[in-house]
Amino acid sequence: MYPNPLPANTQSAWSGASAAETAAIVAGTTVETVGQMTVGAAMPAASVTSQIISQYNAMQVGFAGYLLAGGYYWNGLAWVHQ
Repeated sequence: MYPNPLPANTQSAWSGASAAETAAIVAGTTVETVGQMTVGAAMPAASVTSQIISQYNAMQVGFAGYLLAGGYYWNGLAWVHQ
């Protein structure tokens, strides 16, 4: 059943997470996943963004019970919400 609360000492993998973001992870209302993607230096930003959005959309298939994850990605300048 969602949300799935986590132990109170759970921390974000991102050192810059706010107290509210960490609380949402602990509450189970935010899901955090860590991964990486290797792309060529000459790959256009639009292609990278497209690949990340495709990966994000594929992950949504795994979420059920009306838990909809908000996706953020680093675009090279800032964290962007998808």
